[in-house]
Amino acid sequence: MVEPGAFHYKPQGKLNDFPPEETEKEEARVDEIFVREYRLLKQIFNLKHPTILYPACGFDISLSEVFPDSHTYYVDTDPNAIAALRRAGLPENTTHIILQSAYDFKPPMPIDLVVLRNPTTDKYDIVGLVRGLKAGGYVVESHWGCSGGSRDLLKNLNFNLIGHFIHDKKLGTAFYTNAERISRILSRDKGVISKHAGSGYVFQKK
Repeated sequence: MVEPGAFHYKPQGKLNDFPPEETEKEEARVDEIFVREYRLLKQIFNLKHPTILYPACGFDISLSEVFPDSHTYYVDTDPNAIAALRRAGLPENTTHIILQSAYDFKPPMPIDLVVLRNPTTDKYDIVGLVRGLKAGGYVVESHWGCSGGSRDLLKNLNFNLIGHFIHDKKLGTAFYTNAERISRILSRDKGVISKHAGSGYVFQKK
């Protein structure tokens, strides 16, 4: 059980607010902001070797930086992104790189963590994307305030919003779980911390 409060990870280097511009020759990349979030999740919730699903992953391999020994399913319909991930030299025995629609892909094992980073799809059905998540599993969701996104998880009785990330250039990255902040988020229709780069929300399946 996580006690209410804030958990911090202070960066050592410069905070990059935005990923590099995508080009036809783009290679797989690690996003420092995402890495900070995953390190906090790993620490706070004792995620040693979670099975991870990353729908619409694009060129991002940040999860493998923090969870190199976990079975991670990178799923995308972009052949350029999939080719870049296959060139990245990720561990073959635990990394699963799949060229397929995330809605059609069925994980062969129960999922502990689903990561959603504003995936670009013809439709955005968040409940469909997390259908393989086991009870007690987590969702990192950045698609705040939209129908079909995190608002659908808020309305879904099978999920609880348990915390959110804040990024600050001076203070670093923090994960807030206290009840007052959560209640303020739940009382609004749209995101309350959009001015902070990379803010993500964490849900847990009951």
